[in-house]
Amino acid sequence: MLILFTVSAGIFFSCNQQEGIGGNSHIKGKLMVNYYNEDFSKLLYEQPEPAKDENVFLIFGNEQVVGEDTKTSFTGDFEFEYLWPGKYTIYYYSDDSTNLSADPIVIAKEITLGKNETLDLGELTTRKKLKWDEGSSFIMGKIMINYYNDDYSLLLSDEPIPAKDEDVFLTFGDNTVFNADTKTSYTGEFAFEYLWPGDYKLFFYSEDTTGNSPENIEIVKNVTLGKNETIKLNNLLINKSLEWNEGSSSFKGTVYVTNYNSSGQFKDRTPAQEQEIYITYGNHPFYDERIRTSTDGTFMFRNLIKGKYKIFLYSEDLTGGTANKVVVRNFEITENQQDIVLGEIIEIYKL
Repeated sequence: MLILFTVSAGIFFSCNQQEGIGGNSHIKGKLMVNYYNEDFSKLLYEQPEPAKDENVFLIFGNEQVVGEDTKTSFTGDFEFEYLWPGKYTIYYYSDDSTNLSADPIVIAKEITLGKNETLDLGELTTRKKLKWDEGSSFIMGKIMINYYNDDYSLLLSDEPIPAKDEDVFLTFGDNTVFNADTKTSYTGEFAFEYLWPGDYKLFFYSEDTTGNSPENIEIVKNVTLGKNETIKLNNLLINKSLEWNEGSSSFKGTVYVTNYNSSGQFKDRTPAQEQEIYITYGNHPFYDERIRTSTDGTFMFRNLIKGKYKIFLYSEDLTGGTANKVVVRNFEITENQQDIVLGEIIEIYKL
């Protein structure tokens, strides 16, 4: 019969000279361990595992101190050899499954050993709790990104791109808060290591391409993990939008100004310096950026994403009207890292 108790100075009393080392008897057994989660609410493995490198202690007769100790092998086996016949107490430690004590409790077994006897105690069981990352299984995966423009009307990436530095979260069982989080590498890969067997929820976030939610939506993958199992999730995809100036393309042009004197006669034609030029992406209701030309009349809009653009600037009206005329040019970026140079010089007029 197994007896649970806490070791104290009063457990063992008098000394018995008959028990101890020097005889021809043996005690052997196998120590197995049942692994539980941290609050002992779930048995993690269906069958007990060999308890490797666990201490097992032997008390001779009614002595007060440990007479002999040994460690279990990788199979959980142990043995005490060359003992005299008599009474012995064997004990080892276990985590307290009642959670009443933070310290290990003692599991003890009293034994009466005969002369020249080898007593096999069979399988003895201890209990241990494991943290969620003290298991033997793995979840690995790779997340890719599809990039869109800001209203998700145009797919910008020719193919999904590795999602670098994205947060990935993992919860175990019915937990309402995540147990662990990690970030993807520059290749989009991630891994959660040394996990218990059981049910997990892996989740990460993506923008909502339907436009129904301004907040990111949660992408969830439910995983059931077995003992010593590695599960790979390689078809994970998120969506993200880019602003018009978060791309890799450019548009360049040149502006010249033709000047007239007050009587309307031609004066000169020079590069337009410090001329304001505006750019609008797609169907945006207002211009997105305003820049000025350089001393040679050139300008460049950089870091453009795919899509249709409109640039415009203002010129005085040669007919003498009070309002300036709008000069417009349209262009389209159709691929990444595209550099467009406007083939014509844009002309404006000043009176």
